[in-house]
Amino acid sequence: EAIKACAPAGAGADSYCTIGGVRLHYVDWGGQGPAIILLASLGNSARIFDDLAPRLTAGHRVLAFTRRGYGQSDLSQTDYSNQALVGDILGLMDRLSIGKASFVGHSIAGGALSTLGAQHPERVDRLAYFDSAYDRARAMELTDGVPAGAAPTPTDLASLGVLTRWRDGVLQTQSPAVRDDIGQVMALGPKGMTPRTPPAVMLKVLDGDIAAGPQYSHIKAPALALYTSKD
Repeated sequence: EAIKACAPAGAGADSYCTIGGVRLHYVDWGGQGPAIILLASLGNSARIFDDLAPRLTAGHRVLAFTRRGYGQSDLSQTDYSNQALVGDILGLMDRLSIGKASFVGHSIAGGALSTLGAQHPERVDRLAYFDSAYDRARAMELTDGVPAGAAPTPTDLASLGVLTRWRDGVLQTQSPAVRDDIGQVMALGPKGMTPRTPPAVMLKVLDGDIAAGPQYSHIKAPALALYTSKD
């Protein structure tokens, strides 16, 4: 059966592709050269890369992808396994005629990078882990006793603009990508800005990542892991 192609709406525009009945959001910034696909952390959308992605287009075609259940990608009623998320990525590549790519993953996206590298080496050029090369098997246990970070007050959640200023303050940055991303993953309701994604979906994504395991020893592609410390 022929694969139905998807075409980006324009360089840097919100674009969509339906794979296995799930409508997925992506952004293609264009560029010439080998493909780089950017994968967001848990709770973010493709728009979190709005600052970084254009800087890479001089030598690469650059895309970012929003996983199912987040932002403008559809909620799936059942499957948030690692295999399902990787299948979405491969399906998008097929429909955009991208045979092989380098992948950059932030945080929990490292699980998808590892599965791609271990199980689909023919589709992988290089892997770059941005604070994401972890085994999360004990994630809930290890984070249970960690004090909660700064959380927005009801006043901070009053509007997209107010929440963006709060987030910029926490991150000590002024990034258009922060506003762009919040606008995708949050929605304004009676109680202010609230996540579009139900908490149960986040837990399913984490469970899927834990079940898959990192599989590092099976990865043949060159890989770079970067970490930062807040202190």
